[in-house]
Amino acid sequence: MNLSTPRALDAPSANDVLSSNSGTALESEGLTWKALLAGVAYALILHVTQTVIFLVIRPRIARIYRPRTYLLPEDQCTSRSPEGLIAWVKPVWSTSDDTILQKCGFDALLFVRYLRMMLWIFLPITLIVTPVLAPVNRLSGEHARASVLDVFAVSHIAPGQVASKLWTHWALGVVVVGWVCYVVHREALAFVEARQEYARCLHYRSQSRATTILVGNIPKAFLAEDKLRDMFDVFPGGVRDVYVNRSDRSLTAELAAREKLITALETAQTKLIAARVSNVAAAQGNKGSSSLFQCGGGALAAICRKGKGCKSGAWPQTVPSANRETVRLPLVIRPWLPSVPFFGKKVDLIHQLQETLHALNRQIVSARARSGTCAPLNNAFVQFNRQVAAHMACQSVLHGTPHRMTPRILEVDPTDVIWGNLALSWRQRWIRVSIGLFVSTSLIFLYAVPVAFTSFLANLDVLASNVSWLSWLLHWPGSIKSIIQGVLPPALLQVLLLLVPTAYRQVMHFQGATTGSARELGVQNWHFLFLFAQTFIVVSISGGLVGFLANAAGDPKSVPSQLAQALPRAANYFMSYVLVKALSGTASALLQPMALLGQVVSRFQDVTPRQKWRRQAELSRIEWARIFPPLTNIAVIGIAFSVIAPLVLVFVSFAFALYWFVHRYNVLYVYQYEHESTGRFFVAAFNQLFTGLYVMQLCLIGHFFMATGADGRAACVPHGTTMTAVLALTVAYQMFVNRSFQSLINFLPVFEHDQANDDGSSQRNDRGTNYTDACRDESQTSFDVEQAISSSALAPQRHSGVRRASSQYRSAAATDQRSSDRGIPPTARVEESISDTMRSCGYNREPIVWIPRDPLGFSTDEVQDATNKASHTRVSDEGAWLDETCEVSIESCPPDQEARFQSSFASAGSRRKGGGPDHSHR
Repeated sequence: MNLSTPRALDAPSANDVLSSNSGTALESEGLTWKALLAGVAYALILHVTQTVIFLVIRPRIARIYRPRTYLLPEDQCTSRSPEGLIAWVKPVWSTSDDTILQKCGFDALLFVRYLRMMLWIFLPITLIVTPVLAPVNRLSGEHARASVLDVFAVSHIAPGQVASKLWTHWALGVVVVGWVCYVVHREALAFVEARQEYARCLHYRSQSRATTILVGNIPKAFLAEDKLRDMFDVFPGGVRDVYVNRSDRSLTAELAAREKLITALETAQTKLIAARVSNVAAAQGNKGSSSLFQCGGGALAAICRKGKGCKSGAWPQTVPSANRETVRLPLVIRPWLPSVPFFGKKVDLIHQLQETLHALNRQIVSARARSGTCAPLNNAFVQFNRQVAAHMACQSVLHGTPHRMTPRILEVDPTDVIWGNLALSWRQRWIRVSIGLFVSTSLIFLYAVPVAFTSFLANLDVLASNVSWLSWLLHWPGSIKSIIQGVLPPALLQVLLLLVPTAYRQVMHFQGATTGSARELGVQNWHFLFLFAQTFIVVSISGGLVGFLANAAGDPKSVPSQLAQALPRAANYFMSYVLVKALSGTASALLQPMALLGQVVSRFQDVTPRQKWRRQAELSRIEWARIFPPLTNIAVIGIAFSVIAPLVLVFVSFAFALYWFVHRYNVLYVYQYEHESTGRFFVAAFNQLFTGLYVMQLCLIGHFFMATGADGRAACVPHGTTMTAVLALTVAYQMFVNRSFQSLINFLPVFEHDQANDDGSSQRNDRGTNYTDACRDESQTSFDVEQAISSSALAPQRHSGVRRASSQYRSAAATDQRSSDRGIPPTARVEESISDTMRSCGYNREPIVWIPRDPLGFSTDEVQDATNKASHTRVSDEGAWLDETCEVSIESCPPDQEARFQSSFASAGSRRKGGGPDHSHR
């Protein structure tokens, strides 16, 4: 809606609001080269600036720009990159797939492979299609201006030449469809072989998730471990363990409340200790000096600390009671009631938190004692002795009643389970899925409402001039109005786009997703659909998404003509869009301005040792559902415009070259990725590429049928008819690929699977309590793997390209197996039971209040008090201390972390010392 028109005087209708962003791309018609370069100049300057800053500060801040070189366990750490401004480029370019798989994981390897796949798609068709179609479009028009980009689109061909010239577009359209389908098929074959090889390797099979399934909607008659064992014992190798989940929502809520209490108590105690030490130093007149810390307090510490005959020492004098933090109790003591300002009894904050924590610990101990008697949920974990049994169980019919013993989730990791959704029945899930489908669809349509609001902000002066009750805005200072109109709208839109995955994640959680990976897969699909609708359809079609869908529902035959009329005119917009997104996105991904800001803010925000540790030891985590869809959307744009406006291919190829290099660097050196799915995100992403093929073919069909010759008659009916047949073949091909690969993507072949489990190992007994010769000799294992890979490589393949891609994947999987096997002692290569895994989860971790050590011994007294009271709350000051400026410094993990984190953090410190200046532990 254009606010400068007379219509802006009226109140906007609902249709105006929902169509506020529609047809934006059509305004770029007639764009010149000069205007295009001017439009992307700001993004180019910003890209160069951020890249230069990154090159300068990268060697100095290892915590942000190469944490994977020292913060992870040694077998997962990436080799240190060479120092220098550009010396690090070579290892990023030359690192093998084997290394990426070993250090970063299977999903990370497939993500890098996906970006390489985009280059395999776009570089060849750019080199073939653009040099042919750009001159054809340019020279086939009438009265063309060389400076206008529209002359390179298919719409520029003069009516008298369409019959002959459009055969070129038809032929190259078929070439694009065939090439994309070939690359997808090649990558699908290579992926299936790689996934099977990875799933059969000893490193993966040694994990409990490889042999564990989660069975839902179990009838009450079977909700017992012995009955489930009897049911699943029919599968090869029998059952190793069964774990029936039980309803313990109160315990879950208490554990979450305890975590919050510990955070609050650590914050309050750390602030109090720092204030005491600071006050003592100020009283001695040496505040800011290091004498107090160097001498350890001396006699002053003895005076301040408690001891024989002195219950409180000089503690009250260090911080007067009036200056201690307090909190008001609720008027009615209930756990869910908050305190009300100015009402209720005022008590000391630390004492109140300690008492509440002690009481909560007692409740948790009691709840755990009776957890085994809680009512069972309708689901259970079943762990088999052999991997093949888990795959067979998931493909079998286990019950004669619909919706019973389903769903069965394979390769489930208990740490990835969303426990709150386990209790849902199939009826509840269907209701929630229906509601979630409505909400997810509504988010796509209602996104136009905040977009309309930002367009109002961008035209604030016009709006205030035309609407009388807003005339007071005209008197605002010009600087404020400039910020509101120029800076605020794009900032709000960017924030809204960032919130879209979060919103869909909440919807998927509400629908009842059982695991985090399943939730992220749902988010990935909806996020892509949202981006495709809002950044492609809405901005390309006048009338908005509602009007487009209404016309499509009323007259489906009009869809090709609508696309044929709109897309060629929108091509110039998407050239600028792709280039700006690539330049700004890759530069920000390298520089990470938010991480830099967080590092600065952390000095003021992080108070406790635990907060400092989390900031320094935990890697930035990236959700696949946030990173895949924007890249897939750009790929869809490139495929859709490949024949209609071939110049778009140049920008898309350049964009994916940047994305490939930048994300390859981040995968190797920066990010930790959540929710391992063994490749399902990759499969969803390349399946979405067919959207671009369908849009391209529909647009060409519409253009062919609408094209008229010099006499005004239809001139390209054969083109349109044959392209319609190609579209039908493309749909049939995608259905064929999905049906052919679906089972291979999710399950392993029984024969090869059984061979991998049985070769060189003895048969386990039915209950899985004893194992003989559980593992083979390491050298024999490597030899068998190499022999298996070699034999599979000798199998006949249909295409040499498939053979090369498959060998790369298999090589990476085999190398990962050999390197991982070396680190697994023979006695530890037997996977742990699911019950042991559940016990090792954070569910049963006893937290410890972690405070910093101080030179006056205040922290020592807190630790001693907790020990003397023999409460369920433990306190420790190990591995953290106050420095000369009364700031917290750390040298180890929290004392309640697992031993593997302790050793990893300790070794990280020694590895980091050689990595340049980086004040990581403050």
